[in-house]
Amino acid sequence: MSPPRPLTTLARYTTPPARCGYLPTECASLAYRVLVDVTPAQHDALLSRGWRRFGCEWFRPVCPACTACRSLRIPLTAFTPSRSALRRSPITTSEITPELAYICGFIFGDGNVKISKRRASIILTQSPTHSMYMKRFEECWKSNFGSLKFRAERETTSFIRGKKVKSRRIDWSVSRRILGHIYEFFVKDKLSNLVSLPDELLKAFLAGVIDSDGYFGRKNEAKAGREYGTWNVVIEASKDDEANLNLLLALRRLDCYGSYRGIRGGVGIIVVSAFLGHDFVILNLGGKLALELAARNFVPWILVWS
Repeated sequence: MSPPRPLTTLARYTTPPARCGYLPTECASLAYRVLVDVTPAQHDALLSRGWRRFGCEWFRPVCPACTACRSLRIPLTAFTPSRSALRRSPITTSEITPELAYICGFIFGDGNVKISKRRASIILTQSPTHSMYMKRFEECWKSNFGSLKFRAERETTSFIRGKKVKSRRIDWSVSRRILGHIYEFFVKDKLSNLVSLPDELLKAFLAGVIDSDGYFGRKNEAKAGREYGTWNVVIEASKDDEANLNLLLALRRLDCYGSYRGIRGGVGIIVVSAFLGHDFVILNLGGKLALELAARNFVPWILVWS
């Protein structure tokens, strides 16, 4: 039987003692070793001696006057999470799903996200008349994060063009850093990342934007004795010109043609139009979101949930 192969160490060093991040009255120090070609037996032996690793970099505490830290190993095959642990899990999926993309689009359309070193604050406001859209948001949320509860409806007062206006609103807020970082992935660099998304994620994100901060209407006009009808989808999502142009470019990738009307009333205006009787856009959600062109019954831009 051949003797065990020695560890291949590329580097080793020890950090100088510094204030401990867990016990402020103590000094902490870590020993590091950069190891390559570690065999399974060597791996288990290192773990049993208190070493932990990130990639090929192994470390363990060597604090000068404290031994409070303990390295723990949990046998995965024997571990069953409790119900409370499952309830505390920040997310129930291991990949970015169309439902997550819809949530991020909805928040981009009519929400606010702030991310700090310790937390992410996400706030959403909707009118009670949008209960159907809020129900869709809730269904997508439950499929990824569990239960959701909107706050009670309340009345607010604002001024629009100098006139006092009363309205009713429903607020919702949550602190989820993982959602904050997923949201950043979708909206980074003023939405320039959208055009590189897989189709199903792009379609879902746009569906969320339109549900939360878009509207559609029919316009009729007569020319040379003939009447014409047009469906217009209007999106008012961003105050940034570049972000609005990238949103328009993302729509174009899905064969949705529109125009950007610039900033009006503090927000950018994107208009997508189609003449009655021509192909138009239907957003369709079954198990996954799918975007398709249709010419049935002059259907405008809507969400159909199967």
